[in-house]
Amino acid sequence: MHLAVGVSLAARGKLAEALPLFRRAATVLRSWGQPLDLAHALIGQAVVLRAAGDRSAAAAAIAEARTSVDSCPDPGILSARLAALERPRERAQRGSELSRQERVILRMLSGPLSESDIGRELYLSHNTVHSHTKAIYRKLAVSSRSDAVDRARALGLL
Repeated sequence: MHLAVGVSLAARGKLAEALPLFRRAATVLRSWGQPLDLAHALIGQAVVLRAAGDRSAAAAAIAEARTSVDSCPDPGILSARLAALERPRERAQRGSELSRQERVILRMLSGPLSESDIGRELYLSHNTVHSHTKAIYRKLAVSSRSDAVDRARALGLL
């Protein structure tokens, strides 16, 4: 439950409230011996810590998540999420690559609206919003909406 609430709070930008929940989830999952769930909690914790500017604590969470993911025979998508966190950060480059319109759409992607709904709100066609979304994914080196939002938060764009 701590992990789910932490993810929900982080997705809504309530990072200060999410961090203790990610920490509590990691503590509980360590004792339960659930490496995939532990890695998920640690990745969420690392994203929040980076957004808060605590790079050393984020690096420690990433290192522990790597150990946890490496112990699993099939870590699934967690390997890709972790690899994205481990890549060298290029804050200035990545942030400056996004156009003004892409930044507007990126902020809206962090909410509950679909691409069609975003288009209606901004008076843009769905195809235009989808094109901007694909450009955002490419520029942030991600492959999903949730990864784009996580990366944007880690880079301080949201």
